[in-house]
Amino acid sequence: MAAVPPPIKTVNKKSQNPFHGLKWYEGLVSCFPLVLVLLGGAFGGIFGAVGMSLSLMAFRSKLVLPVKWSLSVAAFSGAIFFWLLALLILASL
Repeated sequence: MAAVPPPIKTVNKKSQNPFHGLKWYEGLVSCFPLVLVLLGGAFGGIFGAVGMSLSLMAFRSKLVLPVKWSLSVAAFSGAIFFWLLALLILASL
């Protein structure tokens, strides 16, 4: 018997699936900033979640494909940069 996927929650007739409408590889790339959770714990999770949200916003936008990918890479790079900056500031205290 095949497993039945759980229903997707809806609020105001909108899907709450963050990957709805994205190709599988766009969703995968959008999750790259979450690697910071493994490296930085709670701070990594905060900056990783912000980077993932920005990356998802970029892929859902109506911009041309190269700009979407550039913004996604910038979101990942920015998450790493600000995470490292927060670590340096905390280490200097």
